[in-house]
Amino acid sequence: MHNRIIVTIIFTTYFFKIFKRDWGKIMFVYILLFIAEVIFASLFIKEGYPEATKKGFSFKMCAATVFVLNGIYAYHQGVKGAYAVSIIIALIFGFFGDLFLALNPFFKNKDSKLLTFFVLLGGAFFLLEHVTYIVTFAKELEEENAFNAIIFVGVLLAVLIIGIVLTVFLKLKLGKFTFPIIIYALAISSMLAISVCLAINASGNIKLQAILISAPILFVVSDSTLVLKIFDKKRFDNMPVRIINLATYFLAQMLFGLSMLYI
Repeated sequence: MHNRIIVTIIFTTYFFKIFKRDWGKIMFVYILLFIAEVIFASLFIKEGYPEATKKGFSFKMCAATVFVLNGIYAYHQGVKGAYAVSIIIALIFGFFGDLFLALNPFFKNKDSKLLTFFVLLGGAFFLLEHVTYIVTFAKELEEENAFNAIIFVGVLLAVLIIGIVLTVFLKLKLGKFTFPIIIYALAISSMLAISVCLAINASGNIKLQAILISAPILFVVSDSTLVLKIFDKKRFDNMPVRIINLATYFLAQMLFGLSMLYI
């Protein structure tokens, strides 16, 4: 499986070079990548429910590979600066987050301490991904001296307040995970807030603005539905919630990669 992924990455990198600087061909490749993402994500959504399976794991990692390849392709087409490199690093963190959070089918004992370690490791990689996005956007704003504290704090507080209200309204009991979830919520809310600041600064670049606002919002929606699934399986561990959770996640990753083309 891993060898095939490596071969695919090498082949695709050379394939991308053939299609450089021809916008018609560039868009054609993007369409292929997005179609591939939809196919693999859809197969994973179906195969991973109601129980995680090894086949589902394969489909998930194929989908994760596609969003990394999407980032590599955007890197080759856009400006190869610090922003692009950081986005690719963030996408790779997301890939490993997906990997370690999808190892359930390989453990007969679901209460295994090793499995718990991998779950925590996967969460750590996703946290690193969000932090990388935050630092990347912050550096872009710093270079242009365009950070807006009012917008940042306003968006951050709005997202956190909505999260708290929904938690109370839905009567979710987070228990011992309350503090880690608060830390994670701060990270993803900060990512959205600073991304909105960068989007506002990109006045006139409508495509980039749309991506910088929609991608982190999709991430927030995805992570919010994941919390619902984990802490209230009876009400929220169902196919509609799973579709929302995973569709928004994979689309967000694809859009973050695409942002390199317009920055």
